[in-house]
Parts: sequence; structure tokens; C-alpha cells
Amino acid sequence: MTTPAKWKWLTLTTCLLPTLAVGCSTTLRDAVLSGVIDFVSSAVPAALEALLPIARVLQPA
Repeated sequence: MTTPAKWKWLTLTTCLLPTLAVGCSTTLRDAVLSGVIDFVSSAVPAALEALLPIARVLQPA
């Protein structure tokens, strides 16, 4: 299973958890979703910086 597929499965599972259980499931769902958002917000800029090194090109030598 690839990493995106694992994240997708984890996100879908935690979003469906409130319909299957009660209690702290919304807290768990919110924690997992914030982790997913944090992962994406840190991974996307790093990937774009590696693919498009515009800042390094524009810096004076």
C-alpha cells in the first residue's frame, strides 16, 4: 500500500468513526485531520522548492 493510499484510508476511517461510535471520536477525527493538514502543508512547499528552485536562481551570486 502506498503512502497516499494509507493517508486516504486513515482519513476516511476517522471521518466515518463518529457514525460508528460515540465519545471522543470527534476529538480523534479532528486530531487526525489536523495531522493530515500539517503533513500536506509541510510536504507541498518542500516538494515545490525542490522542483522549482526559483529562490536560488534569483539570489545574487
